[in-house]
Amino acid sequence: MKRLFFLCFLANLLLGDVGRVGADEHELHEENAKNVPTEQVNFKEGGECWLDETCNLINDTLPNIIILLADDLGYGDLSFSGHPTSRTPQLDQLARESRFFTHFYVTSPVCSPSRASLLTGRVQVRSGVYPRVFISDSTLGLPRNETTIATLLKKKGYRTQIVGKWHLGVGAAREYLPMHFGFDQYLGLPYSQDMCPCRQCFPQGQPCYDLCWPSKVSCPLFSNSSIVEQPAYLPTLTQRLVAQAKVFISDAAASQQPFFLYFPFLHVSYLVDVRLESCSVFDGGHSHGNTGVIRKDMELWLTSLSPGKTSGLASTLDILPTLASLVHLDTSNLTLDGVDLSPLLRDPLAKSPRKMYAVYPQSPEQSLGPFAVTNGTYKAHFYTIGSDLSDPDNYDPLCPSSHPLTHHDPPLLYNLYYDPGERYNLANDSLYLPVLDMLGEWREEHMKTMTWMEPRTTTTDPLAQPCCNQPSCQPFPECCDCPVITHPNHINSYHHDKSTAILEEAAESTAILEEAAESTTILEEVDTAILEEAADA
Repeated sequence: MKRLFFLCFLANLLLGDVGRVGADEHELHEENAKNVPTEQVNFKEGGECWLDETCNLINDTLPNIIILLADDLGYGDLSFSGHPTSRTPQLDQLARESRFFTHFYVTSPVCSPSRASLLTGRVQVRSGVYPRVFISDSTLGLPRNETTIATLLKKKGYRTQIVGKWHLGVGAAREYLPMHFGFDQYLGLPYSQDMCPCRQCFPQGQPCYDLCWPSKVSCPLFSNSSIVEQPAYLPTLTQRLVAQAKVFISDAAASQQPFFLYFPFLHVSYLVDVRLESCSVFDGGHSHGNTGVIRKDMELWLTSLSPGKTSGLASTLDILPTLASLVHLDTSNLTLDGVDLSPLLRDPLAKSPRKMYAVYPQSPEQSLGPFAVTNGTYKAHFYTIGSDLSDPDNYDPLCPSSHPLTHHDPPLLYNLYYDPGERYNLANDSLYLPVLDMLGEWREEHMKTMTWMEPRTTTTDPLAQPCCNQPSCQPFPECCDCPVITHPNHINSYHHDKSTAILEEAAESTAILEEAAESTTILEEVDTAILEEAADA
């Protein structure tokens, strides 16, 4: 059977180290022992195991690689992580059958910086993707000289595609789109769908929650470097992206090439079941704090890994060097901030190769450096600042936007194993002075060796916005909308012969969504009846 390396990033933007970190090794060992597979895992859809069969045709020496990225999905939004009402059976299964990381960080609580770090293995300040995100009229993007995962894998003969949200720049000449960073194919939106005028967001004509950004151009749907739909039709977009991902996988199998699929999902405010084999991604709402950012991460390599949890310290920075190691690529010519996590993939009880992690704020400044540092067990906060992304009634007074930038001397210190919510400061206990000294010294050395590029997310020009027509058209920006709805014939310009099947599948998925909405109503009625009966009792 062909090997598949499957990464699914599921929870976004959380304060500190929520959940169990630094778990007792004996307890983890007992739990992991229950999950040793007795037979090969097979993923099926509608009774047909198409992924196993097609992937069997590809060169066995290199694993196929899929990265699924869920945008703005809270740590507690899924049933396997404790949500009382969310039903996510596909993700629950993936968690049980995977290497599951409970102590996994991203580099920023916002999209562009965190995506830059994931794809390059470098802290975002090295590439200038800070202090905020790229928007529709940004003139710059990820520097063209940055080496991405896709760029590296192309050297090994991989076919590469991204479907979904890019959010690393467009450029007036479209010079920052994925095609310039190692991706053979691209279908998706270049930034978040709420950075455009919000017109129709949901099936059945339900109104959008707000107007979003009404002064900007309509959201463009790109196929490679061409706009094929503007405004993009959001109610069926996820289903069309899934359909394209399946086409890509099938074509890669037919060509006898290994493939890399990067699928950063878009929707964040409507629960959509979009099954890509075993992984259904439900995108929920924001949940995040002032300095600590963590994602739950699940990895599946069907023929090489046994399931199990690991509390080893890890980050999205480590994805590129880990994949490079697995496919035997030399990265010695690159300046990376990530480490090779292969030992943790083979043994969940192994010590993490990552010894320390620097936590940067949403808008980093070179004079301040990282706001916090952790070694996996202890975490020291040197600065804190509130965030407008945090609810004003957050239990932690350091989280809401009302909390100003504050320097802490001595730093706030927390034991993440005993206190994952970071409520009990240990800094005033002399017993922990050596810990504070160790974390402070590492931070100082880190700041000396970190290089900062000038920020690239602040330069804008209204005429740099993606436009289906000429940006000089009038009245701007309304004139940028495509003159006709192009998606029936051009949704996939590089697979015209498959476009009809893709749209038919999207229509079928819409019908499923409508049926799910009716089922939800029935469930709500049942729940109400149960509550009334309980009240009578």
